[in-house]
Amino acid sequence: MKGKYLFSLIVCMFVFTGCKDEDLFVIEGDIPNLTSNTLYLVTTSDVVKIDTVQAKNGKFEYSSFSDSVVPILIYLEKKSVWMTVWAKNEDRIKVGGDVNCPELITVEGNEINNLLTEFKTKNKSIIGLGV
Repeated sequence: MKGKYLFSLIVCMFVFTGCKDEDLFVIEGDIPNLTSNTLYLVTTSDVVKIDTVQAKNGKFEYSSFSDSVVPILIYLEKKSVWMTVWAKNEDRIKVGGDVNCPELITVEGNEINNLLTEFKTKNKSIIGLGV
């Protein structure tokens, strides 16, 4: 019995130390005025992965692992507001903006997110915001 316990302990050590923090991607968010602190993150690659994150005063952090660039859908406000974040290992993504104006929420931290945020910012009037 001790042998099985020791083996399980060693396997767990390798699993938990196999991924270094720098191998993960991290999404940090600051979205004021949330009425619901529960965020749902849906990652689609080979399989669909759904995680929940609790925001505190609009701030949240999420980290995961992906060898290639994957879209992560972040659902806010009881799934009535959502955004897409693109991430891969070693990315540090920053999400910011006001939940009352979801079209203007910015996502920065890698080339794809930066370009999409730049496009959105430059074309506010074209996408119907007129801000």
